[in-house]
Amino acid sequence: MSPVAPSRPAELNAALQTLVPAWSVSDVAVIEALPGGYSHLNLRLRYDGQDYVLRLPAADPDAGAALFEMNWLAGLPEGLGAPIVAFNQSDGTMLSRWIEAPLLAGLPSPPDQLVRYLVTLHRRLPATTRAFDLPQRVDAWLGASAQPAAVSRARKRLSMDESSLQTCHNDLNPWNILCESNGWRTLDWEWVGRNDPLFDLAGLGLGAGCTLGELTDMARAYLDGMAIAVDDSTLRNRLNRAVSGFWLREYAWAFSAIRGGNDRQEVSEQLHTALEWLQRR
Repeated sequence: MSPVAPSRPAELNAALQTLVPAWSVSDVAVIEALPGGYSHLNLRLRYDGQDYVLRLPAADPDAGAALFEMNWLAGLPEGLGAPIVAFNQSDGTMLSRWIEAPLLAGLPSPPDQLVRYLVTLHRRLPATTRAFDLPQRVDAWLGASAQPAAVSRARKRLSMDESSLQTCHNDLNPWNILCESNGWRTLDWEWVGRNDPLFDLAGLGLGAGCTLGELTDMARAYLDGMAIAVDDSTLRNRLNRAVSGFWLREYAWAFSAIRGGNDRQEVSEQLHTALEWLQRR
């Protein structure tokens, strides 16, 4: 495979010189820019016969958030994420080992398989005191800008149930999951924090194309698998809140990204898809 010229060569070289100073940068081949990565440029590299993934953030991260992410990744149980080679907490650049496995996004996704994965993942996640405050994030992304009525209604309905919080990924979708034959690995942990676990289930299921009826069955199976007892009414309310919060998050993030100049087609499509769903509620 012939190397692909990097779109940000100066930044690439500077990142590698900081992350892996022992490498000869001139011997690094850029194999491809990886799909997805709405917030970052992710490049597959080859050096000395080994493949790696380099993450170049689109913007400078909050120093505290970058430090948290670095420590979180270092403390993940074996096999849950991609092996990290180097992490620069000052700017969020990261080098990890390439894993030769397909993304879940390109595979069939039976609901029962998704539930088993989520139960296994959540059971192994370390505890954290960090909150994933979705209302606060949505407000920051939307700012004072006028919004469609459906978005305003969804924001008014948005709330956090403090009694149901646990460690969650909070950006769980089929593009962030690598399906190795001996288990699935989860990528992109920047938003990890305490949240209703049904938010992870909603993002995972909707990203895999599950219907709302399937999501309800998945939520019951997930809660049973986690030995969490809730009645049917509570389950429906929590799932509805998680699904609505997911689409509001998708809209608000895309709105902020486009306003900041990230108007890629995928981001615009996310904005319109999320708004269409919110308008049906």
